[in-house]
Amino acid sequence: MQKIKIICDFREDFENLSTGNTIFNDHPTRNSIEEICKILNTGGYTCEIFGGVNQLIDAYIQKKSFTDCIFINMSDGLTQPYSRIQVPMLCEMLNVHYSGSPTFTVALMNNKHYSKLSVKEININIPEGILINRLTNKNISLHDIELPNYPLIVKPNTEGSSLGISDTSVCHNIQQLETALKKIE
Repeated sequence: MQKIKIICDFREDFENLSTGNTIFNDHPTRNSIEEICKILNTGGYTCEIFGGVNQLIDAYIQKKSFTDCIFINMSDGLTQPYSRIQVPMLCEMLNVHYSGSPTFTVALMNNKHYSKLSVKEININIPEGILINRLTNKNISLHDIELPNYPLIVKPNTEGSSLGISDTSVCHNIQQLETALKKIE
């Protein structure tokens, strides 16, 4: 029987992000992962917590080999942009079996705009949307853009997370839209 190694970076090892009264952290707690490991061991599996991204990097540097095991990815990665691709990428570099999607798929699914474009290409109906990038075009005016029908939801680029979305993200007119966009700049 294959051994199970859980890959996880723990909530306790990261700062919480805060937006007003909301405290947010994508990572699971150490206690939650230990409980999952315990349940799997009780069920007759051989399970252990491997560690997170840093332990995978160390394993790659040390050219470690893993046989007769599967890695269960429960990590959201570290704090860099596109952090959720870190575990799949490192598992592929280590040539190990792991749960979850391959690197490119994870990168795509964490970018709502490009995910929508890719499924639209295969004729799946999607909600209308636009991407407004204030970094590449600082002088953009909403009056110059053909906007979809209201209501619109402003979603900040937080890589698959809902951080930054609130009741004020739902906009019913251009003034609300401009206010919501200013809040996330």
